[in-house]
Amino acid sequence: MEDLKDKIWSHLATLKLPGFFVTADIVQAAEKLPQTLDAFIRHKHEAICHRGIEARKFLYREEGWKIYLTFFPTNRVVDERYALKNKMIKSKQNADHPYIQKSQILRKKEDTK
Repeated sequence: MEDLKDKIWSHLATLKLPGFFVTADIVQAAEKLPQTLDAFIRHKHEAICHRGIEARKFLYREEGWKIYLTFFPTNRVVDERYALKNKMIKSKQNADHPYIQKSQILRKKEDTK
């Protein structure tokens, strides 16, 4: 499964979508690569660019796959609510995680100054 996920992420990294890049949050994976993912992405890109739809996050489903795709414009800064730092903190609530420990230590040092 991980190999298929890596193939999808690699493909998205090389995808040519003028004005946007796409990220994928793969929630559910299947045993073979999705066949209509490219067409789905191109259709949504066209809808954003030419029809002016406001949505930037879409759910793709196909035969066991469930993937959230987020379109980010390349001409401006990523909105704060989508920033990677927020996802890291939310997904790593476990205090045993080294990232959380390090940030807590840094906060404690700042508080003592």
